[in-house]
Amino acid sequence: MACGTPVLTYNMQGPAETVINGITGWLANNDEELVRLAVNYWRNDYPSWMRARCRERALKFDVKIIADRWLEIIRGLHITCEKLP
Repeated sequence: MACGTPVLTYNMQGPAETVINGITGWLANNDEELVRLAVNYWRNDYPSWMRARCRERALKFDVKIIADRWLEIIRGLHITCEKLP
């Protein structure tokens, strides 16, 4: 997705948390669906606008952004703990 390529994967765990079905790729629920989707997009391509959506989505998982969010949470916990009796 960081290179603007839609992802075809199974609808479970990690991939299901990052891929937006029909927007940044496709989530298959079983082997047959995965193969059907793969053949369909190999033969017919996919919409060009998906490339930009993939890149936008991937940038939300930038290491700096995630680290900054964790630091905010930790600082918030520290302040909360200081107020405890």
